[in-house]
Amino acid sequence: QAAPAGALFPSATAGGNFQPDAAVDRLTAVVALVRAAGLRQEAESGTYTLTFTDAASIPASLRGYVAVAVQNGLIRTSGTTFNPQGSFTRLDLSHAMARLAYLATQ
Repeated sequence: QAAPAGALFPSATAGGNFQPDAAVDRLTAVVALVRAAGLRQEAESGTYTLTFTDAASIPASLRGYVAVAVQNGLIRTSGTTFNPQGSFTRLDLSHAMARLAYLATQ
């Protein structure tokens, strides 16, 4: 939470417990990944429309993060749903790390 560009996880509070062993859902992971990629301003300043059938279950304040993550290939989707409360798997993490490494070299 003391990253130079600000906190990575939106649910963690300053001075609160970090909970390193807690599971993470796809929405929380997307926010952390977008922030780690240095794309926070893009996610928070744009106007984005999501076409996922479950878009209504994504808070309006975080929809930009989902859009930016999908546009930059940080997370894979089924194409029709995002599944924000779904598990962020090891496969998701390995894919995201590869994309972060790629974006860092561009």
